Amino acid sequence: MLRACLFLTILLCGLSASGPARAADLAFITAQSPLNALLVYDVATMTERERISGFGIEPSRMVANSDRSRLYLVSRINATATTPAEMRVHIVSPAQRRILRTAVVGEATGRAIAISPDGARLYVWKQVSATQSFGVAVLDAGSLAEIGYVPLSWT
Repeated sequence: MLRACLFLTILLCGLSASGPARAADLAFITAQSPLNALLVYDVATMTERERISGFGIEPSRMVANSDRSRLYLVSRINATATTPAEMRVHIVSPAQRRILRTAVVGEATGRAIAISPDGARLYVWKQVSATQSFGVAVLDAGSLAEIGYVPLSWT
């Protein structure tokens, strides 16, 4: 029997929820199977305002830039008979409540993510089975282009 799994990562953002007339503090919560979505909650009322989907499965870790205008979230896609598993990084606009950009970064493995203090770079775990390579990919935070790779040795 399969059990539903709910994994939560919460990020609070002080954003204008409905324009300048009413400012609300929002919580962005990743919810894995069966939802596979980013839930947007009004902190004052503890009610769900909406769901952002399109991440694949297991949206998990996320970070925000310093002004909270962008959330960076990792998820994965399972392997199929014709395609390998993928780890994905997404840029989400908290204000627009939508995914702005998605990039594939290696295979679906540990989904760690960090952001540089200046918000210019993201650091994510990367695995490539074809080369038996494991390491940290350095991504441009605006374009999600890979600008560097630091291999990790396990010996």
